[in-house]
Amino acid sequence: MEVEDLKIVVGDFIKEVTLEEFGQLLIYYNFQTVFYAEIDKEGILVKFTVREDTRILADGRHVVRIFIPIVLFVRVEGPRRMFVYNHVQNQTYYGDHTDQFDRPETTHIFLVFRYPDILLEEVVKKIKEKLRSGANKK
Repeated sequence: MEVEDLKIVVGDFIKEVTLEEFGQLLIYYNFQTVFYAEIDKEGILVKFTVREDTRILADGRHVVRIFIPIVLFVRVEGPRRMFVYNHVQNQTYYGDHTDQFDRPETTHIFLVFRYPDILLEEVVKKIKEKLRSGANKK
């Protein structure tokens, strides 16, 4: 069945955080992965929550509404493969190899994805707007 009506809405809770805060929030929301994106050639890691409503209307139209209520991002240098966070030792690492990073039970490894995604595009567009308006004060 083909979607005839798709609407994506990104909410107003868009927050730039530190790497430490990003790690804590990834654990809190039980995320396993993050996205890498670029805004004006500056790298960011992005994670967002998604709420979806799908309906088939009486006239047979398939309608999808996607709401993204929470967006978190942190500025980083260039694309890498993973983000590592250890809450107990308050350590963060953004890179390609974890062999130099101590990995006790309290260490969380998050894969970083970099590929085209319609939701990510909408989120990045909204982050750009917020940054340009100066509304994203830490």
